[in-house]
Amino acid sequence: MHISITNPDRESDLPYFSGKAEMEEHLKQTGLSHAILRPAVLFGKEDILINNIAWALRHLPLFGIYGDGRYRLQPIHVDDLAAAAVARIIGEINETIDAIGPETFYYRDMVGMIARAIGSRALIVAMPPMLAYQGVRVLGWIVGDVINTRDEVRGLMQERLYVESLPLGTTKLSDWVRTFHLDIGSRYTSELRAVSPRIEKVTPLVHIRSRNDGMQKGMPGASRTYRGHGEKYLGENFDGKIAEFILVPTTHPASSTVISNAIKFLNGSFECVEKS
Repeated sequence: MHISITNPDRESDLPYFSGKAEMEEHLKQTGLSHAILRPAVLFGKEDILINNIAWALRHLPLFGIYGDGRYRLQPIHVDDLAAAAVARIIGEINETIDAIGPETFYYRDMVGMIARAIGSRALIVAMPPMLAYQGVRVLGWIVGDVINTRDEVRGLMQERLYVESLPLGTTKLSDWVRTFHLDIGSRYTSELRAVSPRIEKVTPLVHIRSRNDGMQKGMPGASRTYRGHGEKYLGENFDGKIAEFILVPTTHPASSTVISNAIKFLNGSFECVEKS
C-alpha cells in the first residue's frame, strides 16, 4: 500500500511530484501485489491546510489569493482515504487509483465557501503570486511555521491537485466545513510541530531496526529517513497462510490516520509471527 499524490510525474520540476512518480515505479518493479492511492488535498480530524485557511480568515482582515485563484482541487476526507487503504490491504490485484473527493473547487471558491461557513468578514483579494507568497512567508515567521513552500504554490497553480477521474470519497468538504464551522480555524496548527510526533506514534508498531537492503535498496525515502520506515512484517491470516506486508509511515500528518487504521486492521485480523 502506497499513498502517493495526484499527477505524479518523473519529468516534473517539482521534486515532490517527481519523487512520488519514482517511488511508484520502484514499487511496481518489486513484483509485489500493490495498491497505490493518489490523494489530492486531505481534510478531516487534525487537518492542517483547511484549518489554517479558516484560521487566517478568522484573524486577518485580508486573505491573499495566489493569482486569480482559478485552479482546481478535489479534497478527500481522511476517513474516506483510510477506508480505501484498509479495503485494499488484502488482495492480489495491482491498482493505481486517484483518491479524490466528490467535490471539485476552484481554489478561490473553496476559500470563499470556508469564509461564509465560519462567518468571516475578511476581504479575499487576488494578488500576484510572488507578492502573496511573500505575505505568507511573513505570516509564517510570526507563527513559527512554514505555511506554504514555493513548490506547493506552483503545484497548486499548475492544477497538480486536479484529475479527471471519478470520486473515491463520499464526504463533501462543504458539508464537513458547515458541520464543524465553530471548530475549524479556532487555533493555528503548525505543520512543523505536527509531523514528527505522529511518526513517533506510528513507528513503535512496526519493527524499529533500520534496514536499507532487499526491496528497500535504493528506494527514495528509505529507512534511513525514519525509524521503522519500510520494515518487512510477516503475519498469519485465519487460513494459516503467511502474508508479507510493508508498513511505510509517511510525513503527511493526516496520513497517520491511514497508517493507524491499517495497523489496527492488521492487529485485528492477523497474528504476528515474525518481524524481520
